[in-house]
Parts: sequence; C-alpha cells; structure tokens
Amino acid sequence: MILSRTVKLNPLAVLVAILVGVELAGILGALLAIPVAGIVQVVLRDVWSHRHGRPKVVPTVGEDQTPVSPSADAG
Repeated sequence: MILSRTVKLNPLAVLVAILVGVELAGILGALLAIPVAGIVQVVLRDVWSHRHGRPKVVPTVGEDQTPVSPSADAG
C-alpha cells in the first residue's frame, strides 16, 4: 500500500509487478519492479493520449499540475 501511494499505482499493479520482478530477476527484480512499473505507466498514458489525439489544452508540469508559462520557454 505504501509503495502504491508513493508511485501512484494501483495496489494490484504493484503486487503483480513485484511478483513478475521476482520471477524474472529474483531480489533485484523485486526492488526494480516498482520503478519500472511507474515508468511503464507514464509511457503508456502518454502513448494512449497521443494516439487518441487528446493533447492537453494547457501544458502542465509537476504533481500538482502547475501550468507551464510560455515566457519560461522564450528565455
């Protein structure tokens, strides 16, 4: 539960990731399973949004979804 809250993954996904990691690479696989699952989740969400043509109206950054200011890119 703690790892699922930290990485913002479903607890079932965390459990499955750890079990798969242990089967594939033992203890090291179990330790790396959660970060890898988080990376996979971010990539899949990005690909899903891109393929369905739903870019955000206002690009955001960070966990609190702070809008990106256009003046910061001009810099």
